[in-house]
Amino acid sequence: MNQKTEMHQIAEQATFQIHCAMEQLDWLRSTMHIVRERLQGEKDFQHLAKLLGLAIYNTDDWHNLLDCERESLEQRLKVAEELQQ
Repeated sequence: MNQKTEMHQIAEQATFQIHCAMEQLDWLRSTMHIVRERLQGEKDFQHLAKLLGLAIYNTDDWHNLLDCERESLEQRLKVAEELQQ
């Protein structure tokens, strides 16, 4: 197996893992939105609803960070492959 093929496989595996993590964050975010909406309707739980809003914000931030890292890895792989040709 040549170096280019190995490098490409490593990058594909890394970006696949990032995609998986992003998908799991999407599931978590959806769950938190549902729980927050239900808590907002309950007077005694409105503070918990706000806390879930913070968790959603942090989940969105982490999702965006992972997406930027994925894009960066894919671009770096493209450049590295072009340099090897």
